[in-house]
Amino acid sequence: MLRRAWDVYKAAWQPLTIGALLVAAGPLLQSVVGLDWGVGSLVGLAALPVQWLVSIVGGIVVSSVISAFGHAAMIHVALAAVRGQRVQIDDAIRGASRGVPLLIGNFVIGFCLLVSALLFIVPYVILSIGWAFWQFLVMDRNLGLIEAVSTSWRLTNGYKIRLAVFVLVSIVLSMAGLFLGGIGMLVTAPLAMVMNTIIYLRLAARPGILPPEAPRY
Repeated sequence: MLRRAWDVYKAAWQPLTIGALLVAAGPLLQSVVGLDWGVGSLVGLAALPVQWLVSIVGGIVVSSVISAFGHAAMIHVALAAVRGQRVQIDDAIRGASRGVPLLIGNFVIGFCLLVSALLFIVPYVILSIGWAFWQFLVMDRNLGLIEAVSTSWRLTNGYKIRLAVFVLVSIVLSMAGLFLGGIGMLVTAPLAMVMNTIIYLRLAARPGILPPEAPRY
């Protein structure tokens, strides 16, 4: 699968990189916003807890918004590229324009996963794997959040252990990108997205899993 993912990435690296840049820009701007507001508070001798809280929340919101649109761009491009369609830079823009549902879903899913992590690590891992493809279903099938989550759970039935192994591989791949000064993430992140897309389409191709209508994205 890695060989196929690499071939797909080489054919669509430009629009995929645009999405990866947006995803990477989110945490970067989060740190900038937090630092700027935090320093401003200190200079003004008014470093109140509320101001620090505002800086943290503001940074998280900025990061979440930009990253959601970046993920939308990468998923849209990866779906088309893995299906053998020719993709261009404007495909990344079209995909990013559909980032609002992912943004809303990220907050809802993120909260649910946070609660599960506070309860115990095992539910967190199981839910993370079971819900792994909800974004693909929103982008690929125009499903609502609840339907996308439940469909993702059905997609992963019987495959959660193998998917857990793939998650570990993805983590190693991401760490390799970080070790290259962070620049490597512009390659490893899109490559991991293509691999996720290949797995999603294989699981979705099983009879009776998805609605019969043609994908719309």
